[in-house]
Amino acid sequence: MGSLTLVTFAIIAVLSISLVAVYVTTSNQVSNLNQSIKDVCNSNELLASSWFAFANNATKILNGQIQSDKIMINSLNSTKPSGYQSMITTINNQISQDNSVITSFASQVHINVSSPQSLCSNP
Repeated sequence: MGSLTLVTFAIIAVLSISLVAVYVTTSNQVSNLNQSIKDVCNSNELLASSWFAFANNATKILNGQIQSDKIMINSLNSTKPSGYQSMITTINNQISQDNSVITSFASQVHINVSSPQSLCSNP
C-alpha cells in the first residue's frame, strides 16, 4: 500500500466519522423537535379540554338563565304590573345576549377543540 492509498483511507475515515457525527446530531435534534411538538400538542389538548368544559358549563348556566327569564316574562304577562312591557323588553334583550354568547361558545368550541387534535394526531 502506498502513502497515497493510506491518505485516501484516512480521508475516507475522517469523512465517515464526520458524517456519523452529523447524523447523530441531526437525529438528536429531530428527536428533541418531536418531543417538543408532543409537549405543545399535550398542552393544546389540555387547554382545549379546559375551554370545552368552561364553555359547556357557561352554556348550561346561560340556558338556565334563559329558562328563568322566560318564566319571568310569562309571570309579567299574566300579572301585567305597571311598566311590565319595558321589563319584558329588557329581559328579551338579555335573552338575545345570552343566546349570542352561547352561539359564540359553540363556534369557538368547534374551532379550538377539533383543530389541535387533528394537527397533533401524528407529531
